[in-house]
Amino acid sequence: MTQLLNRSALFCLPPRNVATLLLCLGMVLPALGQQPLQTLLVGIDHRTVTSLNGDWQYLVDQAPGRALYTGNGEIDDRSYALSEHTNIVGNHNQENDFATAPTIKVPGDWNTQVPQLFNYEGVLWYQRDFDAQPKPGTRTFLHIGAANYRSHVWVNQKRVCDHEGGFMPFDCEVTSVLHAGSNFLVIAVDVATLFGYLKDLNANFARLAHYPHDERIERAADRNGIMIWSEIPNWQHISFEKPEVYAKDVTMLREMIRRDRNEASVILWSVSNETPNNPARTKFLTDLANEARKLDPTRLITSAVLGPKPDGNKRVVNDPLCDALDVIGQNEYIGWYQLTPEDADKIQWIFPQKPVLMSEFGAKAKFGNHGAINQRWTEEQQVDVFKHQLVMFSKIPQLRGIIPWVLMDFRSTTRNIPKLQDGFNRKGLASEAGQKKQAFMYLQQVYEEVARRCKTRPQCAA
Repeated sequence: MTQLLNRSALFCLPPRNVATLLLCLGMVLPALGQQPLQTLLVGIDHRTVTSLNGDWQYLVDQAPGRALYTGNGEIDDRSYALSEHTNIVGNHNQENDFATAPTIKVPGDWNTQVPQLFNYEGVLWYQRDFDAQPKPGTRTFLHIGAANYRSHVWVNQKRVCDHEGGFMPFDCEVTSVLHAGSNFLVIAVDVATLFGYLKDLNANFARLAHYPHDERIERAADRNGIMIWSEIPNWQHISFEKPEVYAKDVTMLREMIRRDRNEASVILWSVSNETPNNPARTKFLTDLANEARKLDPTRLITSAVLGPKPDGNKRVVNDPLCDALDVIGQNEYIGWYQLTPEDADKIQWIFPQKPVLMSEFGAKAKFGNHGAINQRWTEEQQVDVFKHQLVMFSKIPQLRGIIPWVLMDFRSTTRNIPKLQDGFNRKGLASEAGQKKQAFMYLQQVYEEVARRCKTRPQCAA
């Protein structure tokens, strides 16, 4: 049995486990004629093991996971998993060869071992050869201590194991595929952290901002039942008066819709984020919204608007762009950039009679920084901001969903307060290393309660 540990850039956690091939000599069940087991073995340190720690060959998959997935999203057992060698003479074959590939230490993460992979999120393939001498009357298991996030395992070209989840060990039986003598093992690790966190959060929707993401994301959303908002990169101030800019936008819109229109997860096309309210902008984005409807008349069109100017405790959303939208996205940061968290309790939003998503809101907190709820940058204040935001949201009759900004802390060159930011935007519900802040647990409970209510009230608002 084998234990393998890999960590992604989003987690950067120290390895906890060693890689081993475990021979279950204590089991006397006959190996032949039995169904293979996929189970969780315990007491690894009390079993006979062969360690697979050390150097493994690795290959970086072609984006977006072309060697791992077929065109229809199924696992491809005929690509890198075969571990073929490049033909020097004869017919062309797969353009990969583990025999000449670089090596990486297992256990360990790829992001800190290979500088070129520091920010890489995708599929990495691991391979190593090993010797085994199976004994009659025993069963052999592969034990992986942890592999983040989705893993697929082949032994001698046979897929023996699939697993989803980034932190727990898992096992699969390899008795029937193991040879006496030389064997080889291939493991594909697909970093799909987004959906692991969304499941933990009890969320069912994600805004992919502020540009179209890798198509692998939408495919994973299809498999996980997550609804998606997909957006082209019109952010804040661009040259709305220039025809050539509009032509570029139409091209981006067509490319996004052409690629993703068959993904069931995509429910919203977004044409912009936080753009200034002026006539040139409004005509530009209205025309773009209409172009989106021509390209795909089956989906709703949205945009994230900013403002409006305060009118006492009222926020009257009168942006003319809303006329061109099917669903209004509203960004606001009351309690962080404006006013205090408690002020949100008194705010009354007035929207046009259309569905509304609160598309950005939240506050910044450094993971592990604790203090009073009025102390900025603490986890406690971040939770307090969310609590008052939900009070404010409860008074919006058209509200159909909330999208806290953002799931995880992310790199930002303009966020440079030492010891608090260190080059990261800290609005995440989790740190860049995947550590869940108090706000994550708070919203997890909120979403769980919403889901519970909605089971008995089909028309309840998200």
